[in-house]
Amino acid sequence: MAFTSRDRRNMFAGVLVVSLLVLTSLLLFRHYSTAIGSNIPTGKPIGMAVSAPVLAHTEVNSVETTLSITPGPYFLSELLSVDITLTNHSQHTIMLGGAPAVNTCNGAFSVTLKGGQEPHYDSPGNNFMMSCPPGMTKLATNKPLSVHGYIPLTRSSTVTIAVDVRISTITQSQNGTLYTQGNSLLAGHWPAIAITVAPQIPSDRQFSLQSQGNDVIVNAPSGIRPQLVYFYTVNCLHGSGTNDGWDTLKATILHEPYCDDPLRHWMYAVSAPSYAIAAISMGF
Repeated sequence: MAFTSRDRRNMFAGVLVVSLLVLTSLLLFRHYSTAIGSNIPTGKPIGMAVSAPVLAHTEVNSVETTLSITPGPYFLSELLSVDITLTNHSQHTIMLGGAPAVNTCNGAFSVTLKGGQEPHYDSPGNNFMMSCPPGMTKLATNKPLSVHGYIPLTRSSTVTIAVDVRISTITQSQNGTLYTQGNSLLAGHWPAIAITVAPQIPSDRQFSLQSQGNDVIVNAPSGIRPQLVYFYTVNCLHGSGTNDGWDTLKATILHEPYCDDPLRHWMYAVSAPSYAIAAISMGF
Protein backbone atom coordinates (compact mmCIF):
# COMPACT_ATOMS: atom_id res chain seq x y z
CA MET A 1 0.00 0.00 0.00
CA ALA A 2 1.45 3.34 -1.06
CA PHE A 3 1.30 6.36 1.25
CA THR A 4 0.62 9.76 -0.21
CA SER A 5 2.38 12.90 0.98
CA ARG A 6 -0.82 13.85 2.83
CA ASP A 7 -0.91 10.47 4.60
CA ARG A 8 2.69 10.91 5.70
CA ARG A 9 1.98 14.41 7.04
CA ASN A 10 -1.06 13.14 9.00
CA MET A 11 0.97 10.22 10.39
CA PHE A 12 3.79 12.55 11.43
CA ALA A 13 1.31 14.93 13.05
CA GLY A 14 -0.26 12.03 14.96
CA VAL A 15 3.11 10.78 16.21
CA LEU A 16 4.00 14.33 17.26
CA VAL A 17 0.75 14.76 19.22
CA VAL A 18 1.24 11.42 21.01
CA SER A 19 4.85 12.33 21.84
CA LEU A 20 3.76 15.68 23.25
CA LEU A 21 1.08 14.01 25.38
CA VAL A 22 3.60 11.49 26.75
CA LEU A 23 6.10 14.26 27.48
CA THR A 24 3.43 16.36 29.18
CA SER A 25 2.37 13.41 31.33
CA LEU A 26 5.96 12.77 32.38
CA LEU A 27 6.38 16.41 33.34
CA LEU A 28 3.08 16.56 35.22
CA PHE A 29 3.59 13.36 37.19
CA ARG A 30 7.31 13.69 37.78
CA HIS A 31 8.22 12.91 41.36
CA TYR A 32 10.23 15.51 43.23
CA SER A 33 11.63 16.02 46.72
CA THR A 34 13.19 19.17 48.09
CA ALA A 35 14.66 19.81 51.51
CA ILE A 36 13.08 22.95 52.94
CA GLY A 37 16.18 24.90 53.83
CA SER A 38 16.80 28.22 55.49
CA ASN A 39 19.52 30.81 55.51
CA ILE A 40 20.07 30.46 59.26
CA PRO A 41 23.83 30.10 59.85
CA THR A 42 25.37 27.34 61.97
CA GLY A 43 27.11 28.30 65.20
CA LYS A 44 29.22 26.60 67.83
CA PRO A 45 27.86 23.49 69.61
CA ILE A 46 26.25 24.11 72.97
CA GLY A 47 26.46 20.65 74.53
CA MET A 48 23.85 19.13 76.81
CA ALA A 49 20.86 21.26 77.82
CA VAL A 50 20.10 22.03 81.45
CA SER A 51 17.41 19.67 82.69
CA ALA A 52 15.44 22.12 84.86
CA PRO A 53 12.50 23.70 82.96
CA VAL A 54 11.81 27.43 82.96
CA LEU A 55 8.63 28.34 84.85
CA ALA A 56 6.14 31.20 85.12
CA HIS A 57 3.09 31.31 87.39
CA THR A 58 0.02 33.52 87.86
CA GLU A 59 -3.17 33.36 89.92
CA VAL A 60 -5.93 35.81 89.04
CA ASN A 61 -9.64 35.65 89.90
CA SER A 62 -9.26 32.18 91.43
CA VAL A 63 -7.65 30.77 88.26
CA GLU A 64 -4.09 29.50 88.74
CA THR A 65 -1.92 28.98 85.65
CA THR A 66 1.61 27.59 85.35
CA LEU A 67 3.71 27.75 82.18
CA SER A 68 6.79 25.55 81.72
CA ILE A 69 9.13 25.59 78.70
CA THR A 70 12.28 23.80 77.57
CA PRO A 71 15.44 25.19 79.24
CA GLY A 72 17.86 27.28 77.15
CA PRO A 73 20.03 28.40 75.57
CA TYR A 74 17.60 29.13 72.73
CA PHE A 75 18.14 29.53 68.99
CA LEU A 76 16.20 30.33 65.83
CA SER A 77 14.15 27.44 64.36
CA GLU A 78 14.31 25.51 67.65
CA LEU A 79 11.25 23.52 68.67
CA LEU A 80 10.22 24.53 72.18
CA SER A 81 8.39 22.10 74.45
CA VAL A 82 5.52 23.75 76.35
CA ASP A 83 3.50 22.56 79.36
CA ILE A 84 0.54 24.44 80.83
CA THR A 85 -1.41 23.61 83.98
CA LEU A 86 -4.71 25.37 84.69
CA THR A 87 -6.36 25.01 88.11
CA ASN A 88 -9.84 26.26 88.93
CA HIS A 89 -9.95 27.50 92.56
CA SER A 90 -13.29 29.26 92.13
CA GLN A 91 -16.69 28.06 93.27
CA HIS A 92 -17.96 27.81 89.71
CA THR A 93 -17.34 25.51 86.78
CA ILE A 94 -15.06 26.90 84.08
CA MET A 95 -15.72 26.19 80.43
CA LEU A 96 -12.86 26.21 77.95
CA GLY A 97 -13.65 27.22 74.39
CA GLY A 98 -12.13 24.20 72.67
CA ALA A 99 -10.32 20.93 73.29
CA PRO A 100 -7.61 20.52 75.98
CA ALA A 101 -4.77 21.01 73.46
CA VAL A 102 -2.09 23.60 72.62
CA ASN A 103 -1.89 25.39 69.25
CA THR A 104 -4.17 22.97 67.40
CA CYS A 105 -7.12 23.78 65.19
CA ASN A 106 -9.72 23.71 67.98
CA GLY A 107 -7.43 23.82 71.02
CA ALA A 108 -8.48 26.04 73.92
CA PHE A 109 -4.82 26.81 74.74
CA SER A 110 -2.53 28.87 72.53
CA VAL A 111 1.12 29.84 72.97
CA THR A 112 2.58 32.63 70.83
CA LEU A 113 5.82 34.54 70.39
CA LYS A 114 5.76 38.28 70.94
CA GLY A 115 8.49 40.77 70.11
CA GLY A 116 11.81 39.72 68.64
CA GLN A 117 13.48 40.94 65.47
CA GLU A 118 15.19 39.79 62.27
CA PRO A 119 16.41 37.37 61.21
CA HIS A 120 13.27 35.28 61.38
CA TYR A 121 12.33 31.69 60.58
CA ASP A 122 9.34 30.62 58.45
CA SER A 123 7.85 27.59 60.14
CA PRO A 124 6.88 24.88 57.57
CA GLY A 125 3.17 24.56 56.98
CA ASN A 126 2.26 27.73 58.89
CA ASN A 127 -0.02 28.89 56.04
CA PHE A 128 -2.14 25.72 56.04
CA MET A 129 -5.83 26.53 56.47
CA MET A 130 -8.51 24.15 57.73
CA SER A 131 -11.98 24.29 59.25
CA CYS A 132 -12.14 23.61 62.98
CA PRO A 133 -14.99 21.73 64.64
CA PRO A 134 -16.49 23.48 67.67
CA GLY A 135 -16.05 22.03 71.13
CA MET A 136 -15.96 22.80 74.84
CA THR A 137 -14.04 21.43 77.83
CA LYS A 138 -15.41 21.57 81.36
CA LEU A 139 -13.10 22.29 84.30
CA ALA A 140 -14.75 21.65 87.67
CA THR A 141 -13.90 23.52 90.86
CA ASN A 142 -10.56 22.72 92.52
CA LYS A 143 -9.53 20.58 89.55
CA PRO A 144 -6.25 20.98 87.58
CA LEU A 145 -5.92 20.46 83.85
CA SER A 146 -2.51 19.93 82.22
CA VAL A 147 -1.73 20.14 78.50
CA HIS A 148 1.46 19.61 76.50
CA GLY A 149 2.50 21.09 73.16
CA TYR A 150 5.23 22.62 71.03
CA ILE A 151 6.04 25.98 69.46
CA PRO A 152 8.79 26.85 66.93
CA LEU A 153 11.05 29.79 67.74
CA THR A 154 10.49 31.98 64.67
CA ARG A 155 12.00 35.28 65.87
CA SER A 156 15.45 36.10 67.20
CA SER A 157 16.74 38.42 69.95
CA THR A 158 14.43 39.02 72.96
CA VAL A 159 11.03 37.37 72.60
CA THR A 160 8.23 36.62 75.04
CA ILE A 161 6.48 33.25 75.23
CA ALA A 162 2.86 34.20 75.97
CA VAL A 163 -0.08 32.00 76.95
CA ASP A 164 -3.73 32.57 76.14
CA VAL A 165 -6.70 30.40 77.09
CA ARG A 166 -10.23 30.67 75.76
CA ILE A 167 -12.12 30.49 79.02
CA SER A 168 -15.48 31.44 80.53
CA THR A 169 -17.29 30.79 83.81
CA ILE A 170 -20.80 29.43 84.26
CA THR A 171 -22.94 30.48 87.21
CA GLN A 172 -26.48 29.52 88.14
CA SER A 173 -29.08 31.86 89.63
CA GLN A 174 -31.62 30.93 92.29
CA ASN A 175 -34.26 30.22 89.65
CA GLY A 176 -31.92 27.84 87.81
CA THR A 177 -30.89 30.15 84.98
CA LEU A 178 -27.34 29.65 83.73
CA TYR A 179 -25.10 32.61 82.96
CA THR A 180 -21.79 32.56 81.07
CA GLN A 181 -19.10 35.17 81.62
CA GLY A 182 -16.17 35.56 79.18
CA ASN A 183 -12.50 35.75 80.07
CA SER A 184 -12.16 39.53 79.88
CA LEU A 185 -11.21 39.65 83.57
CA LEU A 186 -8.26 37.33 82.85
CA ALA A 187 -7.00 39.00 79.66
CA GLY A 188 -3.41 40.16 80.10
CA HIS A 189 -2.91 38.09 83.26
CA TRP A 190 -1.74 34.81 81.78
CA PRO A 191 1.88 33.74 82.52
CA ALA A 192 4.64 34.77 80.12
CA ILE A 193 8.38 34.07 79.88
CA ALA A 194 10.97 36.35 78.23
CA ILE A 195 13.91 34.59 76.57
CA THR A 196 16.81 35.47 74.27
CA VAL A 197 16.93 33.63 70.93
CA ALA A 198 20.25 33.36 69.11
CA PRO A 199 20.19 33.80 65.29
CA GLN A 200 22.41 30.73 64.72
CA ILE A 201 21.68 27.01 64.94
CA PRO A 202 24.21 25.15 67.13
CA SER A 203 25.98 22.49 65.04
CA ASP A 204 25.00 19.77 67.52
CA ARG A 205 21.28 20.63 67.47
CA GLN A 206 20.29 19.67 63.94
CA PHE A 207 19.66 16.56 61.85
CA SER A 208 18.46 15.86 58.31
CA LEU A 209 15.61 14.28 56.35
CA GLN A 210 16.23 12.19 53.23
CA SER A 211 13.74 11.07 50.59
CA GLN A 212 13.66 7.41 49.58
CA GLY A 213 11.01 6.95 46.92
CA ASN A 214 7.82 8.27 48.50
CA ASP A 215 9.16 7.77 52.04
CA VAL A 216 11.18 10.08 54.26
CA ILE A 217 14.16 8.79 56.26
CA VAL A 218 14.93 10.64 59.51
CA ASN A 219 18.68 10.83 60.11
CA ALA A 220 18.72 11.71 63.82
CA PRO A 221 21.07 10.71 66.68
CA SER A 222 19.87 7.61 68.49
CA GLY A 223 19.79 9.47 71.80
CA ILE A 224 16.98 11.82 70.73
CA ARG A 225 14.85 9.38 68.73
CA PRO A 226 12.42 8.74 71.62
CA GLN A 227 11.76 12.52 71.70
CA LEU A 228 11.14 12.99 67.97
CA VAL A 229 7.87 14.58 66.86
CA TYR A 230 6.54 15.29 63.38
CA PHE A 231 4.06 17.49 61.57
CA TYR A 232 2.72 17.09 58.04
CA THR A 233 0.43 18.69 55.47
CA VAL A 234 -0.83 17.16 52.22
CA ASN A 235 -2.49 18.97 49.31
CA CYS A 236 -4.48 17.08 46.68
CA LEU A 237 -6.59 18.16 43.72
CA HIS A 238 -9.78 17.50 45.68
CA GLY A 239 -8.81 18.35 49.24
CA SER A 240 -6.07 18.65 51.81
CA GLY A 241 -5.13 17.33 55.23
CA THR A 242 -2.81 17.59 58.20
CA ASN A 243 -2.20 15.93 61.54
CA ASP A 244 -2.97 19.35 63.10
CA GLY A 245 -0.01 19.55 65.43
CA TRP A 246 3.19 17.81 66.48
CA ASP A 247 2.70 14.08 67.05
CA THR A 248 5.11 11.50 68.48
CA LEU A 249 7.26 9.85 65.82
CA LYS A 250 7.43 6.13 66.56
CA ALA A 251 9.84 5.18 63.75
CA THR A 252 12.56 6.82 61.68
CA ILE A 253 10.64 6.29 58.41
CA LEU A 254 7.68 8.45 57.39
CA HIS A 255 5.38 7.18 54.65
CA GLU A 256 3.46 9.24 52.13
CA PRO A 257 0.20 10.63 53.61
CA TYR A 258 -2.97 9.27 52.02
CA CYS A 259 -4.17 11.07 48.89
CA ASP A 260 -6.04 9.40 46.00
CA ASP A 261 -5.27 12.12 43.43
CA PRO A 262 -2.52 11.68 40.82
CA LEU A 263 -1.27 15.21 41.46
CA ARG A 264 -0.37 15.68 45.10
CA HIS A 265 2.09 17.47 47.32
CA TRP A 266 3.05 16.78 50.90
CA MET A 267 5.40 18.25 53.48
CA TYR A 268 6.97 16.67 56.57
CA ALA A 269 8.63 18.56 59.42
CA VAL A 270 10.49 16.68 62.16
CA SER A 271 12.15 17.90 65.33
CA ALA A 272 12.65 17.28 69.04
CA PRO A 273 12.68 19.66 72.02
CA SER A 274 15.87 21.77 71.94
CA TYR A 275 16.59 20.80 68.31
CA ALA A 276 16.16 22.66 65.02
CA ILE A 277 13.22 21.80 62.78
CA ALA A 278 14.08 19.77 59.66
CA ALA A 279 11.57 19.77 56.79
CA ILE A 280 11.16 18.27 53.33
CA SER A 281 8.68 18.87 50.51
CA MET A 282 7.64 16.03 48.17
CA GLY A 283 5.09 15.36 45.49
CA PHE A 284 4.09 14.66 41.90
